[in-house]
Formats: sequence, structure tokens, C-alpha cells
Amino acid sequence: MIVENKGNMIITKFKQRYHEPDRPKIRPELTPVDWLIECLAIFAILSFIGYSIYWFPRVPQIIPIHFNAKGEVNDYGNKASILIFPIIALFTYALLTVIALFPYNFNFAGKITPENAPRQYRLATRFIRILKTVIIFIFFYISAMIIRTAMNKTDRIGIWDIPVILCAIFIPLIVYFVVASRKQKLH
Repeated sequence: MIVENKGNMIITKFKQRYHEPDRPKIRPELTPVDWLIECLAIFAILSFIGYSIYWFPRVPQIIPIHFNAKGEVNDYGNKASILIFPIIALFTYALLTVIALFPYNFNFAGKITPENAPRQYRLATRFIRILKTVIIFIFFYISAMIIRTAMNKTDRIGIWDIPVILCAIFIPLIVYFVVASRKQKLH
């Protein structure tokens, strides 16, 4: 009984602190830029699946599946591992697509009002579209490097691969926060 009341109290406090009942529940319309990003993500995921299916019968039974900080292979696994990346990418695409349908449930740095909601929601959903596209390309690139290594076209990944991948994730994040805070100050 006490545990149940304490649980309800925690949920109530959470809702009071983080839930904004006056937040508008709207979905921003897709602009041509949003459609372009979405089409790019779909193209990338379909290309990735096709690429993986094409190379699956051609790679050896044992392939590299992990690289150390120097880019050298340090673990091997079954060739079925190359099918995991497109599955994860497809799941990520689907999950982020569903999440983007409910921007009014996102956590924003500033208060969302009826005046700034359309812009903030559009920025947040566009960021999610960009992020899912980047994630798909990252998985595609990693998978391509694994296949290239398995086919003896290279014996390591490049020294710049990890920093480039990290930049591909963090640059859109930083740009989003800068732009979103700028838009917040305008209202």
C-alpha cells in the first residue's frame, strides 16, 4: 500500500514537473525539405538492404565484425552478421519515424507556447529526420567497411572513420540546439 502510494506520488510529481497541459498538440506539415530528407532516408535504407543482400552470398563464412581504435580487425564472426546492420537501421528508421509523429511529447529546452509550437515542432521533427538518415548512412558505411575487409580489399578501417562518424552525429545535434534556441528567443 505504501509502495503503491509512493509510486503514484512520483508519477504525479513527474507529470507536474515535465508535462505541459497547455502545450498544443499539433503535427507540423512536411515541407519540401522534410520530404527530401525523408526520401533520402528511404533511399538509403532500401539501398542498404539491397547492398547487404547482394554481398551476403559473396562474402566468406567468417568475416571481421569488430575493429580496435587503430582500425585493425580484432574480432571475427559469422557472415550473417552483415544482415544485422540493415535490420537495426530499418528498426531505427521505423522507431524514429513513429516518434516524430508526436512532437508535443518531446522534451524542449524552453517553454512551448501556441505561438512557438509550430516552429519548435518542425525543427525537432526535422532534426529527427536528419538524425535517422545519418544513422542509416553510418550503419551502411560500417557494413560496407566490414564487407570490404572481408573481401580483402582493405585490412583495416581508416583512422578518420570514427571522428567523421562522431561528427556526423554531433554536428546536426549542435546545429539543432543552436537554431532551436535562436527561434525560442525570437518569440
